[in-house]
Amino acid sequence: MLYLIRERAKSWVLWGIILLLIATFALWGINSYLGGPSQTKVLQINGDDLTQSEIDQAVKQRRREYRQALGDAFQPAMFEDDILRPMVEQQLVSEILLNQQVRAAGFTITEAALADILGQYEAFQTDGVFDLDRYAQAIRSQGLTPAEFEARMAASLAQQQLISGIRDSALPVTAEATRALQLWQQQRSGYYGFIDGNPEAENWTPSEAEIQSHYESNPGPFSSRETVTIEYLELDSADLHSVEGIDEAALRQRYESEIENLRSPVEVRAAHILLTLREDADPETTRTVLARAESLIEQLQQGADFAKLAAAHSEDRSTASQGGDLGWLTSGMVDPDLETAALALQPGQISAAVRTRFGYHILQVRERRGGEAPSYDALRDELLTQAEADAAEALYVSRAERLQALAYEQPDNLDAAASALELTIQTLGPITRAGGPGIAANPEILSQAFSDPVLKEGLNSEAVELSPGRMVVLRLARHNPAAVRPLDEVRDEVVLELRQRHAATTARTRGSELLAKIKADPVNAGAVAEAEGVQLQPFEQLTRTDFAEPGRELIQYIFSASRPEPGMTTASGSLLEDGRFGLILLQEVAVAEGDESDAETLEQIMASLTQQRGEAAFSDYLEALRRQAKIKRY
Repeated sequence: MLYLIRERAKSWVLWGIILLLIATFALWGINSYLGGPSQTKVLQINGDDLTQSEIDQAVKQRRREYRQALGDAFQPAMFEDDILRPMVEQQLVSEILLNQQVRAAGFTITEAALADILGQYEAFQTDGVFDLDRYAQAIRSQGLTPAEFEARMAASLAQQQLISGIRDSALPVTAEATRALQLWQQQRSGYYGFIDGNPEAENWTPSEAEIQSHYESNPGPFSSRETVTIEYLELDSADLHSVEGIDEAALRQRYESEIENLRSPVEVRAAHILLTLREDADPETTRTVLARAESLIEQLQQGADFAKLAAAHSEDRSTASQGGDLGWLTSGMVDPDLETAALALQPGQISAAVRTRFGYHILQVRERRGGEAPSYDALRDELLTQAEADAAEALYVSRAERLQALAYEQPDNLDAAASALELTIQTLGPITRAGGPGIAANPEILSQAFSDPVLKEGLNSEAVELSPGRMVVLRLARHNPAAVRPLDEVRDEVVLELRQRHAATTARTRGSELLAKIKADPVNAGAVAEAEGVQLQPFEQLTRTDFAEPGRELIQYIFSASRPEPGMTTASGSLLEDGRFGLILLQEVAVAEGDESDAETLEQIMASLTQQRGEAAFSDYLEALRRQAKIKRY
């Protein structure tokens, strides 16, 4: 496959295919979760089983994705298994249902098509050309071999054929797009004004009965928030001193136990001559091709130039002109049989004929590197650092277990745990259920602080792992329940809220009365409004994208107003968020004259609407699969 990719990389491929593939991995990359070791069966979907190990692996992968995407903002408590598992399980079921449809419909992806796509992917290129080494390194960084990656890519591409077919079935929306463009380009002209009830409300004083009634019927705004002050112990591995007593003998033993893992990977720069042969070739054809390979091997053993024979006889067109050069190869990059043969050769040696699914290969290793292990002296400092880190981690684990045990054994205090582990009892608060500074920003800390065992029973909390190597146990120091503040304390707030409501009611009443008068005399709408003291301001050729006067909220009402008859005025209005009544006198609705950009804008709108319909069609299809599926939970 690798040399096929290099050959196909020279051809032109629509980048849209790659983008679709990437999107498929992003949304439906569940293929990477399936196929692990079979364990307890959880679900059966139309006869296909989904195991616990597959779900667990998918949950871990999704959590890693969130951690990488959120960085420092990642909060482990928000991505616990019980939160992620239902979502991931549903996605896995959807993936299985789609794969069943792919198999039933016979969707496949050829090696040539897959090679085309991989060859065009920039992440695998150097200076715009497919780079075999870069490809292999990128795949290995994901914990995959090229063969595994290619299999998953092929499966995802086959699935994409099905998904694209459904999404692309959405019908053109020319009329709908044209209407959307006309609405978007619409311009409106007229007048607007505001009716403000605040001047009257400022001189209005609510009665004691009104104050008392409002205070009693609306306790929420006039209540103090529930708070707690907590005491806590924090165990942090960063504060633990490294353990002494790591001697040279221990370091040397660690070095010897790790020596094989420390060796650099063996790499060989190899060339090959490929004589193609179908996997299902008959015996006679196989013998013929093998005989040709053995004849070439005999010529090479007699001193023939490998590069010249490759140029003349190799049927791998992408490498033949370079003397069969495959570049640097290491474990996992090529067919296992080819890899075994290549890594067994020393520079200058020629292999026997190696059979793969592509045919017979003749290999020559030109260079060899790697396989060496660094000396003990070169690694001593690193080994010491690792040993100290392991010892500190073991100490942390031991102390964390001790902290949890002591907090449980003596649930009404933290003194014993603090004394035994030489930790300081810290205090934080008051904090609300919305959180606070420091560890109070952690949702799990808040959950524990306001839990019944801590809040009502006065017990120590369960241990909370803020992050790897950092643990907290807390208890309640003081609890201040939410309570309605005395009326004397909040009287001014109650009066202010009543005045605001009175102002809004006054504005709405005056506005409704004014609209009734205008509708009774629409020809003189402006004069009627001004007679009532409303200062009208013009708006001319206002568009939906204007953000200045008369304000975003009123603009929305302007564009929701009914279109006036020619020469007439449509009056409307609404109470605004700031308590004023907004009056609208709409006189004209027009569409801006088109220009050269209209065709492009229309095309964009059509594409967007078609995509929306396609997504809706796919969602409906997936939902139909789920409804029709026979799903059994074990």
